[in-house]
Order: sequence, then structure tokens, then C-alpha cells
Amino acid sequence: MPAGATIDATAPADERQAAIDLALAGPDASAALTRLLAEDGPLYRDLGASEAERLRGRVLAGFAVAGLPPAALPQVLAELETGLNPQVVAGAALALAGTTSPPIEALDLLAAAALRIRPVDDLTALGAGPPASAAAQVVRAMAGYGPPAASRLRVLRAEGGWSAAVTTALSEAIATAEAAAPKGCCGGRSGAVPAAPAVTPGAVDDVQIQDQTGAVMRFGDLFAGRPAAIAFFYTRCMNPQKCSLTISRLATVKARLRAAGLDEQASVAAFTYDPAYDTPRHLETYGRDRDFPFDARCRLLRTTGPLEPLQAHFELGVGFGPATVNQHRIDLAVIDAAGRIALSHAHRLWDDGEVFETLAGLIRA
Repeated sequence: MPAGATIDATAPADERQAAIDLALAGPDASAALTRLLAEDGPLYRDLGASEAERLRGRVLAGFAVAGLPPAALPQVLAELETGLNPQVVAGAALALAGTTSPPIEALDLLAAAALRIRPVDDLTALGAGPPASAAAQVVRAMAGYGPPAASRLRVLRAEGGWSAAVTTALSEAIATAEAAAPKGCCGGRSGAVPAAPAVTPGAVDDVQIQDQTGAVMRFGDLFAGRPAAIAFFYTRCMNPQKCSLTISRLATVKARLRAAGLDEQASVAAFTYDPAYDTPRHLETYGRDRDFPFDARCRLLRTTGPLEPLQAHFELGVGFGPATVNQHRIDLAVIDAAGRIALSHAHRLWDDGEVFETLAGLIRA
């Protein structure tokens, strides 16, 4: 939290909002806002998902004023890539105004985000002005990229199905983009990625875990001695671009290993963020519904006790409300046979081909 701000689980909404205002008013506002993005931070603790997302949208929008540092860019792009909440997506779109050289991928992420939130578009109050449509704020953010945005905006307008406010915003954004002087608006693809967790091999070997069949074992019993791809999810996740897609992509990794004759030499697994709710039956059903190829080296898992040991070990980005997860990022780690991190992904969607190649390289090393 920024200096001078303290938040506990009982803090009312106005105190949590005050923490954001204090961060914005501080001498290093961008760093303070970046700290407030932590999914497990005190700003969101014990809140329901909707209230946590409202605050997150405000934090993101603050970067438009404070400036968007490289450390926060992966989180902004991740919200544009997978976000479903209009407040959060609009905040992420506004945040890009805080950088003078956004990555080239940002335009396509903005366009996709506008389409994704169209069915749930809502008024959002993120700045000093009156509430505005989240989708309208996204397309206005696109206009700031000048001529490269014009064709994407025209495609969005041709899609139809927009509210009158968004249709007007699209027409205005197209005119603004076309009138802007050509310029090199964007940097390359974002290379900003969070540092891999500094794990200590063997540190969680004694954590007791349970798979979808009900079998109980130690973490080390399952993962020691061979490389593994380990992702994180929970069955009550409402965003199909996060947890459901994670499990489907893990299934593809397993299929690639099998096709290469390597599936017995590596493990593919996912741990639930929500072990109290996700019983073996829930895990098994969730996997079967997504064609997850269960076998001895391919499992869905939960901790039999608290998640905290794994959360700390892998530095997971997850926060909890009164009943379940209220904020989480996309987390995946590939570990070698000794438990060292060989590949780590946080926030952004990961590529199953890269994960397979990393596992194959570890097997063949």
C-alpha cells in the first residue's frame, strides 16, 4: 500500500477508494498504483468480485494520469486480452494513455476487448467526467493511435449491434484517427514480463495434494524427478478466457507430448485456487467437460490443506473474497526434474507450443 494508507478486511468502500486517491496524489504515483494491482493485496481482500473489479478498474484508469510503467504493462494488456468486466476493461484502455509508446499488439487487443464486452457493456465512472459506456471508452482509446487504428475501427462499426452511444463514439473515433498525422505510434510487441518466481527446489515437496480420483500424495511424490507443466485455475471461474482455456491448452500440451512419444517423461497438471470447494468430483467433472486427458501424468489437483504454501512458492496472483476467489491472473510454470523454474507465465495467455517445446527440451537435455 502507499505510505500512509492502511486497509484491512473490514475497511468500507470509501476507505479503499481513498487508498487509490492517496496513491495518485503521491510522489511516485505510478509505482504506488502498480502495487495496488496485486491480486492478493489488501485493497481487494474479502470483497466480492464485483466490488473488487470496480476498484481494479479505478486503479488501472489512474495510470492515464500517473503514467504507465513497464512493470504494470503486462497486467494492462492481460485485462484487454481476457477481461470481461466493463469497468476493468475500460480502465485498462484508459491506462494505455499513460505510455508514449504502447506495444503494437495493443490495437488488436483493444478491438477484441470492445467486442468481448459488447453484450455486457455498461456505464463506468472512471474519471472526472460523467459516466460513459465502457465500450465507447475503449474505441476512443483506439483513436489515439492515429491512422493505424482507422481500419480496425471501421471493422468494429461494420459489426453492428452497438448502442447508439458506442456507434457515435466509433464514428468520432474513425474521424479522429483518419485526421491524425501519420506517426510511429507504437512500439513492438510487449517484452515486459514479470520475473520468474525465485523458488527453492523441494520447498513444497511435503505439501499434501489430492487428484481428481481422490488419491492423496505429497507434491514431491508426483513431481520430483521429471519436468512438469503446472497451471492454476478454479472451477467456479466465470471467465472462459482464463481457467477454462487454461485447461484446454494444457490438454493440447499433453497431446503434443503424446504425439512426440514423450508423455510418460513429463507431467501436466493444474491446481485449483479454491481447494475447499473444488472436491475431486468437481475436478473430474470440470476436466471431462473440457476433454482433459486424465492419466497418471496428467491430473487436476487440489491441496488438502490451505493453498498458501503453493501460493507463496509459485508467487501466484490470486485474491479471495468472503466465499471464493475475487481476483486472479493467469499463472503457469514449467519446472525441471529438480523443481527449478524453466519457464514462467503470469497475466498473459500462454502458448501451448512454447510450453511443449520447453518440456521437450528439458526431457532431452
